[in-house]
Amino acid sequence: NQEISWGLKYFLDLLNLYSHHSFDLSKDGEWMKTDNSFHDILLKELISTLNIGDKVLDVGCGLGRYMDVLKDKYQVYGIDISSHNVKICRNKKLNVASGSLTNYNLPKQYPSKFNLIYMIEAFEHAVFPGNAIAQARLHLKDNGKLIIIDKDFYSCLDYRLCCFEQYFTKREYAKLALNNDMSILSFKKIGNFIMCTMVKKFK
Repeated sequence: NQEISWGLKYFLDLLNLYSHHSFDLSKDGEWMKTDNSFHDILLKELISTLNIGDKVLDVGCGLGRYMDVLKDKYQVYGIDISSHNVKICRNKKLNVASGSLTNYNLPKQYPSKFNLIYMIEAFEHAVFPGNAIAQARLHLKDNGKLIIIDKDFYSCLDYRLCCFEQYFTKREYAKLALNNDMSILSFKKIGNFIMCTMVKKFK
């Protein structure tokens, strides 16, 4: 129950600042420009889990690529760590606020619980992945789903990763789910990516 040291507080503040700055430097969105057919596949996967009118949260929404499509049939909200991305999304009339993987910091006008939370190429940036799963669980309805889509661990062995990227095996995803009262529904391989679907357990 002791207060953390000032040195640790300084480190955490510096890490937070570094994370925000790193993503703002990628504001041109070049890293998000990939084959449209791949994104169409991901959209179909997301839509297959939803019912009309469901409440959906895009964590790490970037420039709102998926929100643009989903907003017509679902109540879609997003958060992103980049203030530049948030500004662009708001200019597109999307419901996007500043937030991180471990602190959504949802505005009062947002729902507090969602039918689906998804993270596409975002979870890989979690410094504390267990905390990221816990934060998602906090904002899921009972039986709500969390979908994580990231590069497959074994497809990345030859990649040079950024200092704030990490990828997970199925066993690691299963352990993260177990430690946070989530159940694994499925794993699906999509090209060099893996889609992990978790569901919130009843306590």
